[in-house]
Amino acid sequence: QLEAFAQPLTRSCLRVELTATCDFKWDEVIHGREEPFWLMVLDCNEETILYSYYFTLSKKEDVFSTQFI
Repeated sequence: QLEAFAQPLTRSCLRVELTATCDFKWDEVIHGREEPFWLMVLDCNEETILYSYYFTLSKKEDVFSTQFI
């Protein structure tokens, strides 16, 4: 499950707050100790990656929050 909040700072700058929460039953046989994900923000034509971030969720820490500009 993803929740996002976007706030324009200028005409060409945007602040984004994102929270990712596990929305599945954790199974260590399938997921192991952690499950990796990539967060990617693309331009409007989906041709250029504007921002990317690699993060992991684990059974103990099943919520990930970040913000970026």
